[in-house]
Amino acid sequence: MKKIVSITIASVAAILSCLSCTSTDDQIQNISVDTSTNGNPSFAININKEIHLSDSVLVGNISKVYYYNQRVYILDKSSKSLLCYKNTGDLLFRICSVGRANEEYTGISNAYLQEKEDKLTIIASEKKILEYSAATGDLLGVSSIDAQTIMFTDGAELESGQMALGIVGPHHNMAICSSDTTIYQIPFYMARDFAFMEKAFTRDGEKTLFIHGMSNNIYSIEPDTAMVKYVVDFKGLEISDSEYENSTPAQIQEIYSSRTVATRMDNLVTSGNWISFSYWLMHPNIEQETYYVLYNKKTGKAININDHRLFPIRGSADNMFISVMDNPAGENPTIVLWKP
Repeated sequence: MKKIVSITIASVAAILSCLSCTSTDDQIQNISVDTSTNGNPSFAININKEIHLSDSVLVGNISKVYYYNQRVYILDKSSKSLLCYKNTGDLLFRICSVGRANEEYTGISNAYLQEKEDKLTIIASEKKILEYSAATGDLLGVSSIDAQTIMFTDGAELESGQMALGIVGPHHNMAICSSDTTIYQIPFYMARDFAFMEKAFTRDGEKTLFIHGMSNNIYSIEPDTAMVKYVVDFKGLEISDSEYENSTPAQIQEIYSSRTVATRMDNLVTSGNWISFSYWLMHPNIEQETYYVLYNKKTGKAININDHRLFPIRGSADNMFISVMDNPAGENPTIVLWKP
């Protein structure tokens, strides 16, 4: 029988308390974001490689990109597809197994690459996992996901070989799954966490980082726990955890309508000394704006970016960021590998 471990609010508090007793490298770090400034869209960048995707199959909304073994893997949710391209941009294979059979899926909640296993993993909308060869695209296996949730938002392979899943409730925001154990992490609050993530996980050296919902925390995932690694400070424009915990979704909507709020971090990516993520800046009676943060771990400085052709960043590889640049209508985009 599979063992299920639930992490309570008290357990999280104990973990955070313990953090204050650890070394400097393990202490919670602050990312200060000045939402009143807008970084220069022409800040210095070094483009290492541009790969124009062939037009043999038109792609739509690319939400994730991996560059691995001289190949480009993209997740196109609009066509419910995973596509693999050569380093030249020529299409190698496309995974698009839409249907209701066991070896098919009705939709893709998200997908990720398992580099250690040389596999591509699709998290299907109907709560099952489909694994494919990263070399050929051949189906390797199908399994159900033994995790309690309303829906899945993202997934990642941990260094330990376990699978981490971003989940939406009913009680937690993440599950760490192995063959015989599911450990639930980070308490779920309906008013804060009912949000779908494009890219909630990223590798930071040997560690995996995770963000979720409307929380301003970035967590470091260990084999059996999630610990706050970074807290993003939006200079008083946040909604506090206590407000979320003690408010209904309707009351939170009233807050959005009455004051400017920075919230909903997503698109988490790390590369070398850099961390990037997106967030919404919500103003009363005005459609929200999407901003992007580029944070230098060495200097502790964050650039707040409102508009730039390389954002949002869709992945990282070999200490480079991976972005998607649109081309003229009727042409597939270009994948760009670059460094700040």
